[in-house]
Amino acid sequence: MDGKVGSETWGTVLKNPALEGQIQKLGLDSTDNIVIYADANQGWGEDGRIAWSLRVAGLKNVRILDGGYNYWKEKGLKTTIIPTLFNTRSDFEIIRRDDSSTINTKALYTDYAQFRVIDSRSSEEYHGQKDLGEVRKGHLPGAVSLPFQQLLMSDGTLKSFDEINQILSEHDIKKTSPIVVYCTAGIRSAYMVMVLKAAGYTNVRNYTPSFYHWAALSYTPIE
Repeated sequence: MDGKVGSETWGTVLKNPALEGQIQKLGLDSTDNIVIYADANQGWGEDGRIAWSLRVAGLKNVRILDGGYNYWKEKGLKTTIIPTLFNTRSDFEIIRRDDSSTINTKALYTDYAQFRVIDSRSSEEYHGQKDLGEVRKGHLPGAVSLPFQQLLMSDGTLKSFDEINQILSEHDIKKTSPIVVYCTAGIRSAYMVMVLKAAGYTNVRNYTPSFYHWAALSYTPIE
């Protein structure tokens, strides 16, 4: 998150050497089974963003804990207040970076008409009634408003894939549709991308510079 808010690289995934270093520092390796959790319904889908970023780095065995920490506690499962650290630095290397689920501003702007664009922010942000410091308010032209929390039950667990399919079909979005999801800095949208890919949507991408960058440009249209 270093750099100017709204710049092309703001909130985007690190370049390979720096990304490798962060993963090595955590002690993670390609053979590990990794589970990410957060507070479902209380955050911005940070667990989805971390899982998505690790997938970009080539880590395949990455999952999100359904329902997050609160649901885990409600089930009476074990917790601790003792910090856990992986003491061994890994020698993980990015063999093949997977950028198939990401898109940059140039590609989105150039071929905008071919994509089904989903706005995963709140309805208030979508309608320009609330902002988080962006240069302009509103949403990308023709974008569907689908706050990422709408994919969750009231207890924070994920809705069934049949329910998710129904939600998207109501917006005429199909499993094979070329989908781009955005938010403010690619966090909530990363969560939605992970869920949609798990639900069988084959061509879905996270616009990581998101509305912070799109709104900061002089030539990009906003509704």
